[in-house]
Amino acid sequence: MKLIKEKKIRIKNENDFLNARGIVKELAEEIGLSILSQTKITTASSEILRNMLIHGNGGIIIIRIIGKETKKGLEVICEDKGKGIPDKELAFQKGFSTNKSLGLGLPGAKNLVDEFQLDSELNKGTVVKLMVWKR
Repeated sequence: MKLIKEKKIRIKNENDFLNARGIVKELAEEIGLSILSQTKITTASSEILRNMLIHGNGGIIIIRIIGKETKKGLEVICEDKGKGIPDKELAFQKGFSTNKSLGLGLPGAKNLVDEFQLDSELNKGTVVKLMVWKR
């Protein structure tokens, strides 16, 4: 894979969240993703960013345009230094929440993207990678 473009944003508050979300949408448009794919990656990113703010006290988002052979994709990496996810299986069950929400964030985000990866270590933090490919 070839890195074409990359933006990094520190997420500390709601304004950073909104800025990052806007950049995800902007880069999704730049590579020519369909409106549906733009909406999916923006929504999935928003869910993960919201979790990062609530559970990880913020963090960093890295947004990359990636080239692979003849196609382009958008990769979004969200990393925090929070407490980590103690039970990943449980966290992916629809309706499970540690914060009195609907519990749709992680499973919803996973269903919206082409590739989803979650790495979490207790008391060290969580990294979530989202990927969508231009069709």
